[in-house]
Amino acid sequence: MTRTLTWSGGWDSIEHGSRELELRDLDGDGKLEILAANKYGHVEIFNAAGTQLAGPYSELGDVEMAIGDMNGDGKPEIANGSSTGALRVMTFGGDYTFDFPNYGFAVRQALMADMTGDGREELLIGSETGYVYLVGAEGKVIAQHNFQDTVTDLAVVGFGGPRLIAAGCDDGAVYLMDAAGAEAGRFVLGESVSMVQPVQVAGGQLLAAAGAGQLVLLAP
Repeated sequence: MTRTLTWSGGWDSIEHGSRELELRDLDGDGKLEILAANKYGHVEIFNAAGTQLAGPYSELGDVEMAIGDMNGDGKPEIANGSSTGALRVMTFGGDYTFDFPNYGFAVRQALMADMTGDGREELLIGSETGYVYLVGAEGKVIAQHNFQDTVTDLAVVGFGGPRLIAAGCDDGAVYLMDAAGAEAGRFVLGESVSMVQPVQVAGGQLLAAAGAGQLVLLAP
């Protein structure tokens, strides 16, 4: 069935455009909030009525964001990582919880996932330096690995076992990293990897990777 979409309203103050958008029920009321990571250092948040809510600011720059419950209290944390290297984490409707400076290099990707199996989500940071960091609720690095070239994208895959972090890099390779920071596999596309994304298929999960003018599906 084809649906006809109609204009419902909007907000005209996302400075210099939105780089990333997500819809999440942040306050548990059954209604979705809109999160927009902009090119001016902010994650801006709006509710279903169009009211702007408090969101985290890092530094003037292109923002990567991630949302998840890092401490298991049922309240989501929002990470805001800037191309300047600044990264701040804020509880929705609350205070900033920690800063992670990324040593002055751009945050190229951020996401949250439970990598340790404790029911809490960790923050995964892909850095311009080539490092992938696994960071806990206190802002401490739990694990890290240096893949030697800029990390362009991150994803989490299961492959039927413990979760692994997939990192696409500028050197044209897709790497796998486990929760302890050890390299667990790699596949070379040949040129910079632009995207990695898990794909559910009958009987399991694959990893889609794009780069060098091609899209490939990877399996363990």
